[in-house]
Amino acid sequence: MEYDIKILSTIVILIISLFLIAIKRLMSTISSLKQELQFERKNKKLLDALPIPVFYKDKNAKIVYKNSAFISNFGINTQETSSYLSKYASKPKEQITLKFDNNIEKPVLLYISTILDENRNKEGSIGTIFDVSNFKKDIDILVEWKKRYSLGVEGCGYGIWDWDIVNSDIYFSAQWKEIMGYDSSQEINSLNSWLNLVDARDMARVNEALNRHLNGKSKIFIIEHRLRLSKNVKWINIRGKALFDHNGNAIRMTGLIIDISRRKRIENELSKSQKLFATFMDNLPAIAFIKDTKHRYIYLNNFYENYIGFKEWKDRTVDEIFDRKTAENIIENDRKAFYEGIKKHEEMIPNEEGLPQYFEAYKFPIDSGNDEKLLCGFGVDITQEKVYQEKIFLYTEIFNSTSDSIFITDEKQRVISINQAFEKYTGYNIHDVKGKTPSFLRVYDQDKEVFSVINKSPKKDGRYLEKVLNISKSGSAISAFVNIGSIKNSMGRVTNYFVIYKNTEADQ
Repeated sequence: MEYDIKILSTIVILIISLFLIAIKRLMSTISSLKQELQFERKNKKLLDALPIPVFYKDKNAKIVYKNSAFISNFGINTQETSSYLSKYASKPKEQITLKFDNNIEKPVLLYISTILDENRNKEGSIGTIFDVSNFKKDIDILVEWKKRYSLGVEGCGYGIWDWDIVNSDIYFSAQWKEIMGYDSSQEINSLNSWLNLVDARDMARVNEALNRHLNGKSKIFIIEHRLRLSKNVKWINIRGKALFDHNGNAIRMTGLIIDISRRKRIENELSKSQKLFATFMDNLPAIAFIKDTKHRYIYLNNFYENYIGFKEWKDRTVDEIFDRKTAENIIENDRKAFYEGIKKHEEMIPNEEGLPQYFEAYKFPIDSGNDEKLLCGFGVDITQEKVYQEKIFLYTEIFNSTSDSIFITDEKQRVISINQAFEKYTGYNIHDVKGKTPSFLRVYDQDKEVFSVINKSPKKDGRYLEKVLNISKSGSAISAFVNIGSIKNSMGRVTNYFVIYKNTEADQ
């Protein structure tokens, strides 16, 4: 009996123990389920806080959860959209069109992520919906602006290129292809499509400039180079700017290209013209200069530099080069040329030895192209001419102050000049006699023989002295001793005759 009771007690204890274990396990399961429920509620709360539509499909593709954004976005079409998405076998990422609230259809980007259990079996999937309608509008606007930009740029003769450095892909516009000599239908997407056309003479410069920019050593890439294999020399200007990532690596580069062959030809012609002009100015036997409004010299030709003894003149003012008196005279003439339009001036400029030389200077202002005027000019040395002028003035004074009557003829014995004594002696002025032969002074044929000696005199000593009888403008007879001589040039040819009348005492 006791044995039975012990067995029964053992069984009861065992059952109670098993019950307690079961209760403990149940409580643990309940606690776990409670935690899972709290976690699920927490996750749902987080998903409901998201501003984008999110849904969950179970392993049977039935949508069992939709967040608040899903319901608010699709509104009256929530059920229809849910039904559509349940049946829709989408890719992990795909663009589709869905009907939103108020039956508005919009393009969306749909992302689907599969959820697996601990055994790597599919438990369900979660989907996310992004409204890309505004983004698509922005893309359409950007595409339209790109078209307009491309039309505007290419309408000005520019070609466009866009280089995806990371993926080694490059885009060339139709205008780019035309400039570079490609057919517009050719598919070219390699950087070598450009580099292979660079003339060998320019390749080093192009590579250096490109590498400098890609290494961040220049703000902009710009280079001019020739194209190889072109019938005529063809020049292009290519420029671009790279985009860099946070590590300083170039990831993209975009730019323009334009044919500058015509500009280069013009520059070449201008360069030749400038060289010819510079050669001409440096060989000009006259001073030539350019200075600014502050009288600072910008340019002197070789003749001027040599004349002043190769002094330092660049960007120096007039009064820093010459003495005060000379500088004042030059500055005053500069002022007249700048503001009064007087071009011709006479200036005394000392040479390197300090000796005065006279120049006939011509000065005129020009526009420099940057809203500043420059004064250009040149000057011819007239020192010798001034000496001659002074001598001529002296000889003229003597010619007119002598009491003897004098007239001068050309080689054909036509009168070209008379002095004041001749006018007084004969009554004739220069207008009466200029261009005439001396025969107008003869009294009938009385002194015919005297004037015929002019033709003979060069064969002798060029002089003749004889008393003659002439007639004045009033008709009265006048007698005088006549001295006739000839003037020869350096070749010995007679160029002029002079006739001097010395009145006789009987007629004084």
